[in-house]
Amino acid sequence: MRILYFLSALVLAVVLIVGCTGDPKGVVDPVQKTGLVPPPPEEPDLDECESNPCGSGSECVDLLHGYQCEDSDTGDIIVHQCNPGWTGTYCHIPEATDPCNPNPCQYGGQCADNGDGSYTCTCAPGFTGDNCEYDIDECSANPCVHGDCEDRVNAYFCYCEPGWTGTNCDVQEVTDADGDGVDDNADQCAGTVSGDVVDATGCSIAQYCPCDNGWKNHGAYVSCVAHSANDFVGAGLITETEKGDIVSEAAQSDCGKKKGGTTR
Repeated sequence: MRILYFLSALVLAVVLIVGCTGDPKGVVDPVQKTGLVPPPPEEPDLDECESNPCGSGSECVDLLHGYQCEDSDTGDIIVHQCNPGWTGTYCHIPEATDPCNPNPCQYGGQCADNGDGSYTCTCAPGFTGDNCEYDIDECSANPCVHGDCEDRVNAYFCYCEPGWTGTNCDVQEVTDADGDGVDDNADQCAGTVSGDVVDATGCSIAQYCPCDNGWKNHGAYVSCVAHSANDFVGAGLITETEKGDIVSEAAQSDCGKKKGGTTR
C-alpha cells in the first residue's frame, strides 16, 4: 500500500511539473494569463555565403549581416565584408547614419550634423523653413506704394500705376501732355514757402505756376500765399512782418520746388 501511494504521488508531481512548464519555447500571455502563445518571430538571418563569394582556397563564414572569407589552411581572415549599414566583428552593430547625406536642405541650403542624429539647415537668402522648403514672400510687406507687387527669389518687383515710377512706385512722374512747360501733376496753390507749409484753404485762384520741366509747383501765387498768410496771422502763428516776408519771397519766384528737392 505504501508503494502504491508513493507511485501515485510521483505521477501527480510529474503531471504538475509538465503542466507548468509545457513547451519550453512558449510564453504565458501576460494579458489573458491563460494558455501559451508562440514566441515573437526573430529577424531572419540571410546566408551571405550561399552565393559562394569567397571562391576556391578559402572558407566562407556567414555573419549576422555579412560574411568573411578565411584561408582554408591557416584560418586567416582574407575578406571581412559587412552589409551596408552594419559594422563590427560579426557585422552586428548598426552604423551611425549621416543625417546630411543626402542633403535634406532644399534650394541650396547648407546642412550641419548636430551629432545626435539631427541636423540644422542654413538656408540660402530668400528661403526659410526647417528644410528651407519655403520661399519668403517679399511682397507680404506691401512695398509697392502705387502698384502691384510680384514676388521673386529674395527680391520683388513693382508694376507701377500710370504716373508713378521708382523701385516702390513712390515717385510721381513729371508729365507735360499739353507742352506748356508745366508739370501736369503740379499742385494748385500748395502754399509751400521756404519749407513752411501754408494752408491754402479758400484759395480762389485755380491756376498752375508757369514752371519749366523738371520743376514742380511751389504754390507761390501772391494772392494764394497772401490769403493763407492772413489765416496764419489771424491764428497768431505769424506776425504781419513775417507775412510780408512770405508774400515778398513768393512774388520773387513762382516755382520753388524741384522734383527731388526744395529751394528757397
